[in-house]
Amino acid sequence: MPFEKLLIAQRDLCNESYEKHDFERDGLASMLGVPFVPVVDGVSLPLHPEDAAALGKTAGVPMMIGCTTGEYVTHATAQPEMDFDLAARLLHQRVLPLGLSGVEIVGRYREALPQHTARGIWRAVGGDLVFQNPATRFARLHAAHQPVYKYLYGLIEPDELGAPHGAEVGEVWYRQGMDVSHLPARQAVKDRTFAAAVHKVWVSFIRDAAPGTPAGRWPRYSPHQATGPAHGEGYIPPPDRSLRRPNGALGKAARLARFPWAEPAPLWTFVSMMEIADLVQSTSSFRCPNRPMGIIGQSEPV
Repeated sequence: MPFEKLLIAQRDLCNESYEKHDFERDGLASMLGVPFVPVVDGVSLPLHPEDAAALGKTAGVPMMIGCTTGEYVTHATAQPEMDFDLAARLLHQRVLPLGLSGVEIVGRYREALPQHTARGIWRAVGGDLVFQNPATRFARLHAAHQPVYKYLYGLIEPDELGAPHGAEVGEVWYRQGMDVSHLPARQAVKDRTFAAAVHKVWVSFIRDAAPGTPAGRWPRYSPHQATGPAHGEGYIPPPDRSLRRPNGALGKAARLARFPWAEPAPLWTFVSMMEIADLVQSTSSFRCPNRPMGIIGQSEPV
C-alpha cells in the first residue's frame, strides 16, 4: 500500500477516534481519545509505565511533574457545539474503562462546579482524565521510591479557562536575552523577569536534583499526606494575578504560591492501571479524592 494512503488512513482514524470515541474499538486508549498509543511489547516497553513505577522498576532518579490550570482549553475546541447532554455522551465511552458512565461523571462535576458552563465541565473532566489524573497517579507511584516534585502552572480562571496545555514551556526554557517572537501564543513570554525566575527553578532541579526558589527548596511531594505546599504541591501563577498566602517568592512579582486545591472533592471512581482491566468487569467501587489534581494511586475500597 502506498505510504500516502497509510498517512490518510492514519489521519482519518485519528479524527474518528477523537470525535467519536469507542471503547470496544479503541480499548483503554479511548480514555485519551486517540487510537495510537505506546504498546507494551515486552521489549522496548516491557511494562506499562505505571506498573513499572509501582514495582520500583522505573529509572532511579528524582522527578519533577505537573500540569497547567487549563490543560483542556485547546482540546475542547474540537467540538464547536456543547451542552451537558452532549458532554455526557462524548465522555461516556472515555470513562467506561474506569467503570463510570458519562452521565455520572458529568453529574459529579456539575455538583462540584455549579458555576461552570457545559464547555467548562467538558474542559474540567477532559483535563483531569487526560492530564491531571495520570500525572498525579504516576507521581504517587514514583514517590514511593524516588523524590518527586509536583507543580501546577497558570492562572485559576473561571470555567477552566486557565493556562493551556504546554503553556509553561516558554518560561521553563527561557534564557536571558533570547528571541521569543517565534513561540506560539500559548507559550508566549509576557514577563521576562517571571520567565527567568521559572527557568531558574527548572535549572536548579536539573543541576541539584531538587527544585529551589529564593525562599528555599521546594518540598518533596508526598502521596501519604494532605495536599498543600508543605507536601510538595507547588502552584506557579503568573505575576499579574498570583494567589495570596505565598509560599516563597520566585523573583520580582513572581511567586511559588500555596497550592489552591487543598480540599479536593471525591469525583472520580478509579484504581491504578494495574487494576483497570479488572475494574471494567467488577462491581467493586473505589474512591479517590480528585479535583483538579487527582490523587489516584493505590485503590482504596469505599
